[in-house]
Amino acid sequence: MYDSYKFIDYSRKFNFNFKNKHDLYPHRILSLHYNISELSKCILDSKKDYDFVVLTRYDILSEIINLNDTSRFKEKNVIFIWRDANDCTTAEDRLIVSSILGLEKLSFLYDDYEKLSITEDDQYPEKILGMQLNLYNDLIKKEQNIHMNLSPYKDLKYSKEVDIKSFELLDSYNFSR
Repeated sequence: MYDSYKFIDYSRKFNFNFKNKHDLYPHRILSLHYNISELSKCILDSKKDYDFVVLTRYDILSEIINLNDTSRFKEKNVIFIWRDANDCTTAEDRLIVSSILGLEKLSFLYDDYEKLSITEDDQYPEKILGMQLNLYNDLIKKEQNIHMNLSPYKDLKYSKEVDIKSFELLDSYNFSR
C-alpha cells in the first residue's frame, strides 16, 4: 500500500522543504522515482530478454506522436529519453525507452539520491532524473527523435487541487508524528 509518509520522511533526510520554490512537492518526486526504480527491478527480475522496454504512464500514451524507427531501440546499452537535445542536464520521466542495461541503472534511481548533490534549484523530477542518468552518461542517447505533445499536463501538474491535497497530507503527517 502506498505510504506518502515514507517519502516525506525520506525527503527530510535530504533537507527538502515540503513544497519547493518550483511549486513542487519533493516527496511526490521521490515517490515517482521510487516507482520507476521498483518497476525497473520487477522487469529485471522477470529474466525476460526484451529487445527494449518502454516506460510511460497510461495518460501519456495518446500524447506520443511518433517514436520513429524503433530498430534503434534494440541497441543493448542505451537509454532513450525524451529530452531537449540542447539541455542534457534534464531528462523527461514521462517516456523512457531502455535496454536491459539501462533498466539496471534506472533501478538505482531512488537509491542514487544519496550520490547526488541536489540543491533546491534541482528539485524537479526532470532535473534529478537527468543528474542520475548522467552518472551513466555513456548510456544516454542525446538525439532522441521522439515527438510528444505534453502541453495539457502542465496545467494539471501545478493546479490548485494539487496544492490543497498536498497540504491536507502535510497536516495529517504533522498530526500523526
